[in-house]
Amino acid sequence: MFSFCSLCSRVIADQWKREAKVISPSADLHDVWKSHQPLGVACKHCQHRALVARERIGARQGNLHCVDTLKFRCTKCKRHIVELHLFPDHRSAKRFMAEYR
Repeated sequence: MFSFCSLCSRVIADQWKREAKVISPSADLHDVWKSHQPLGVACKHCQHRALVARERIGARQGNLHCVDTLKFRCTKCKRHIVELHLFPDHRSAKRFMAEYR
């Protein structure tokens, strides 16, 4: 699990390839809301992963705050260097977490 306070990298899901991709700096919380999936957070240091519900980060229709302004902190190693992932479907989110185990 990640606490909601720290720095993030950019990652977005490519809707056609069904894989998580690096988020463009211009991605916003409206994009997260449109995905209908949780936001994936992966620590770059210890590889700890978590899925954060869209509602918990304020993702809603019309919210144009940039995703790169979200701050996360890894609860395992307490570092702030993370990657964020958006998923095109539930299967991709499950695969993201399965790779962690």
